Amino acid sequence: MNPPKPSKDKESPGSSSSSQVTFAGIKSASKKELRGGRIRAEVDINREIQNCRDEQSERFDLSKSSVTILPNTIKDLTHVRELYLYSNRIQQLPPEIGNLVNLKVLALSENSLTTLPDTMDRLVQLKVLDLRHNRFNDIPEVIYRITSLTTLYLRFNRIKEVSDTIRNLVNLQMLSLRENRIRSLPITVGQLVQLLTLDVAHNHLEHLPNEIGSCAQLTTLDLTHNELVDLPELIGNLKNLSRLLIRYNRLSTIPSSLANCSKLDEFNIEGNNVSQLPEGLLSSLVHLNTISLARNNFNSFPLGGPTQFTSVHSINMECNTIDKIPFSIFSLAKYLSKLNMRENALTSLPLDIGSWTALVELNLATNQLTIIPEDIKSLQNLEVLIMSNNQLKRIPPSLGQLRKLRHLDLEENKLDSLPQEIGYLRELTRLIVASNQLIQLPRSIGLTNDLLASSADSTEPIDDGPSKDLEKLNDLLQHVTIDGQTMNAVDFIGIDNDTPAYNEWFDNCEHLVACDIKIQDDDDDDDRIPTESPPKIMEAMEMLSKLHLLATTQESQLHQLISQSLSNLSHLNVGENNLTTIPEDIGQLEKLEQLYINDNPNLDVLPYELALCTNLQIMSIENCPLRSLPQEIVAGGPSLVIQFLKVQGPFNLN
Repeated sequence: MNPPKPSKDKESPGSSSSSQVTFAGIKSASKKELRGGRIRAEVDINREIQNCRDEQSERFDLSKSSVTILPNTIKDLTHVRELYLYSNRIQQLPPEIGNLVNLKVLALSENSLTTLPDTMDRLVQLKVLDLRHNRFNDIPEVIYRITSLTTLYLRFNRIKEVSDTIRNLVNLQMLSLRENRIRSLPITVGQLVQLLTLDVAHNHLEHLPNEIGSCAQLTTLDLTHNELVDLPELIGNLKNLSRLLIRYNRLSTIPSSLANCSKLDEFNIEGNNVSQLPEGLLSSLVHLNTISLARNNFNSFPLGGPTQFTSVHSINMECNTIDKIPFSIFSLAKYLSKLNMRENALTSLPLDIGSWTALVELNLATNQLTIIPEDIKSLQNLEVLIMSNNQLKRIPPSLGQLRKLRHLDLEENKLDSLPQEIGYLRELTRLIVASNQLIQLPRSIGLTNDLLASSADSTEPIDDGPSKDLEKLNDLLQHVTIDGQTMNAVDFIGIDNDTPAYNEWFDNCEHLVACDIKIQDDDDDDDRIPTESPPKIMEAMEMLSKLHLLATTQESQLHQLISQSLSNLSHLNVGENNLTTIPEDIGQLEKLEQLYINDNPNLDVLPYELALCTNLQIMSIENCPLRSLPQEIVAGGPSLVIQFLKVQGPFNLN
């Protein structure tokens, strides 16, 4: 029988996940059952035993049957290989349990056992013994005599001590002692040479015996939530370790020998007192996928340079006092997708931030940043950007180029405006700008691609429907080649319009059209592949003139022509600002579910278009005067306000 996988228990607030897995050979209850759901009706235990014996079933299951006492007739089930008695009220097992000599799996979790009968040492084939969630103050001595055990679960009891005779369990591969009251482990634990997983999390351990280094087969060692002040140097002998969990202890140093554990895929020392790592330690751990140094005493990055992050996908360094991200530190981190630097002392970001192109999530909240670099635009894979609680006064327009951004949090800064380019973030679902100094929101939050943009050199709008013009321009440019390359209207973004070469190009538009547009008017050419008809010369000239106007339009204005609204936005938080109005274009946000505009002391008016947000479920308007609305409507709360806007507005929504 393969050893069961260890449970993934609920971790501390700073951990990445919590889940529950099924142990091999042990039936798991559903969440509904565990929360007081289905309990099997009272059963006739003797009849069940008789049926099992008659049918010669190898599996006998009385779990969740409100069993308090097992009858001595249990002795008749000598053929049974798996016995499930979990989630009952059993306080004591009968000695006859020792007759079940073919038993391989015995599941007794969630009962009220305090002792076990000595006869259990006859269970010479027993592999899996599950005693989780009982009332043992000590490990019953008989357990140390069941030498066939490969898996022993004693989690969540009241055990204070582990006997030296643990050495007898030479076949043990999985030992779970988590959530007890153990203060030390005996040196004989080093004789468990077959051990693959040792879980002693959530105890009171202050030290580990050096002999732990003899458990050379260990792949998982969970020491989370203890009181460890050091780790033995011989821990470096555990060269098969892939998971070492030492979160939330009292460690101030990490042994350099840990560099020998090169199979580690996770290095997590969150919640300790470490201020520096041995130089080159992380570089030696070449298979690292995840690094967490959160909640320690680091004031700088670990020594080791860029090579220490070569294979890493996720780095969490939140809640330290780091004041600088070194230039080029992530130059080799081509897989780095998550970086969390929340609650540090950063005052600026490195000049090479634009090279962090693999990033998907970036958390820089609660630092002292005053500027977001323009090069943020290079992080084209970014989906989550959190910069709340900094000192930002301005958001660069280039932020609008992060087209994959889904979550943008700028809460608690010093912003008095947002750039129109924020409207280009079509994938955005959460926008949080609460607790700033905003006076108004950009119309682009609700802009659609039917809106007009003005030329930088003219107050005249581009007429005849800019979106259609762009389509026509692109159709034209498919038939125009410049140095063998075709162009797209978007290629004109960022062109320097003042260069002589650029102006000369447009002065010669007629020559370009005449020479480079291939007009397919030869119907007798059988070798020509039929394509869409290219534009006529006069139409081409007219469109190129229009293109000239587009090219002289500022980058942000040209982008506005091809942008769409934040059509995927579901959460918008602009509370605690100085807003005086909400743009009418908010009605374009058809997917908006949560809107927070609370605590804007000068907000008197809500647009009727707000009623067009038909998916709105939560709206917070506390501490907004809304003087343009009848006060009895405002007093009735958000639902009544929305209903009023529907009835009074011009949209015939009722």
